[in-house]
Amino acid sequence: MGENINMAAKVAEVFLTAGHAFQKLGDLTLQLQGGSAVECDENKWNDKDVDNLRDALTRFAHDLDNISESVSSRTTQLKRSGC
Repeated sequence: MGENINMAAKVAEVFLTAGHAFQKLGDLTLQLQGGSAVECDENKWNDKDVDNLRDALTRFAHDLDNISESVSSRTTQLKRSGC
């Protein structure tokens, strides 16, 4: 029973972190689109900012692929063993 509660807490933490990350991504997307008529130079995106965002999202996608592959592989092994 205690393991289930611990796992539920870990899953909840993952989704809270994901929610924060996607909220930040949404905010950055709005900034990138430049919805404000009055923008100072400090708020404008430069090439380095765009490159950093692209790199972060590429790492994120790659990490998710690795996790998915690991879980899928383990699930296949469990099915083969009859669990």
